[in-house]
Amino acid sequence: MVNSLSDQEVQELIKITEGCLKEKRGHWYTLGIPIETHYSLNEQLDAVRKLSLSGNRVALNYLSRLNLNEQVDNGCNTSWDGYGDTCYDTVYPNAEGELKDVLESRMVGGYTSPAKYQNHPRQEETREILHESLSKLEASLRS
Repeated sequence: MVNSLSDQEVQELIKITEGCLKEKRGHWYTLGIPIETHYSLNEQLDAVRKLSLSGNRVALNYLSRLNLNEQVDNGCNTSWDGYGDTCYDTVYPNAEGELKDVLESRMVGGYTSPAKYQNHPRQEETREILHESLSKLEASLRS
C-alpha cells in the first residue's frame, strides 16, 4: 500500500535517515552541559521503510543515492608479508550517522596478521532493508 507523502514529510524522513540531531538538552547531572542526541539506527531504518511507501520521486532519488556503494583500496592485503591480494573497504558515501557505520565493511589488519573484515552484526539486515525499500518504491512508482 502506497501512502502518498508530501515533499515536506519526505524531507523530515530524510532528515531522520541521515541521523541528524534529534535533540539537545542538558540534564541536572550534566551540570547544564548540553547533550546531543542523534537518531538511532532503528529510527533511521524505520524512516527508510516509510520512504519506501511514500510514492514520492524525491524519496526515490534519495534512496537511490543512499544505496550506492564504492570499493576503496584500504592499503591492507590478505597476507602479513604484504604480497597477498589487495583488500577493499565497501563504503556508502551518501549514508550518514549510525546507518553509515553499520553499512560499511572495514578491513583491519596488522603487520603480523592477515587482514580481516570487521563488520557490524546488523550489516546484512540493514543492507537488505535498503535494497528492498528501493525496489518497493521503484515498483510502486512504475505502476
